Amino acid sequence: MKVLDWSPESDSFLKKKEIEIHNLYHGELAKNSFQKKEIFGRRSIKMRIRALKRLLRMTGHSTFTGKVLDAGAGDGWCSAYLLENYPSLEEIYTMEINENAIQSLIPKVIDTVNGDNEKVNLVRGSFNNIPLKNHFDYVITMGALDHSDNLYQSFKAIFDSLKDGGYFLAQEPFLRDTVSNDFYHNRGAETINFKGLVEVKNDDRTDIFYRLCEYRTAAYHAGFDIEVKDISLDRANWRRIFMNAVKGKTQTYNLVFCAHKPKAARPRVPTAWEE
Repeated sequence: MKVLDWSPESDSFLKKKEIEIHNLYHGELAKNSFQKKEIFGRRSIKMRIRALKRLLRMTGHSTFTGKVLDAGAGDGWCSAYLLENYPSLEEIYTMEINENAIQSLIPKVIDTVNGDNEKVNLVRGSFNNIPLKNHFDYVITMGALDHSDNLYQSFKAIFDSLKDGGYFLAQEPFLRDTVSNDFYHNRGAETINFKGLVEVKNDDRTDIFYRLCEYRTAAYHAGFDIEVKDISLDRANWRRIFMNAVKGKTQTYNLVFCAHKPKAARPRVPTAWEE
């Protein structure tokens, strides 16, 4: 495995506290030993593997080939799964924002699977600052875009990193379009206990559950053609949805989207976001 540094600190949209708390959290996780059965036996990971297979079908492809960026990789489970199950992949770039994930946690997880580790590049980097252009056949995020502080900038950076005809595949949480801005203002003002490790105000980090319309709008203005499917009634999610509805909580849902970078760029009007 090779280690690359894309300097996430240079991303003006990435909050310093976001790096700090995830470095702390991933450092704690890295103290554990890992077994493949335990990693892929988690309910959340089983749901995401089903989502990944569904996304592959949405592309019309039978397998993953070429080069893939696993952005916001967390503990690296997705890269490990791809490495073992899709040997036709040429390279996997596994990207996280903090040192402990890249140096300690992700290598431990990847070492639990069978595959050619020389294909893996461990990258300390961010959504909005991807230096490789027209490089990837696929970019994948799995429950990561809620940590983007500017969804359009993330989509645009990912668009630019893809080859013409490439795909951005994601499984992400979302809120219904009817959720008001007050929800976000109130949530930002809350202080939470992050993973039982540290107290942090939400506005000092980034954990935004975007509305469905915001995903569609950001994808369109970045240049993508996008297909979105609501998978909230996946059997891994329906009980949580039901219980939150009973409690009257603002409900998060789950979607998958397949965003295609056209081989011939369609004309589009520049937006104020790009000025």
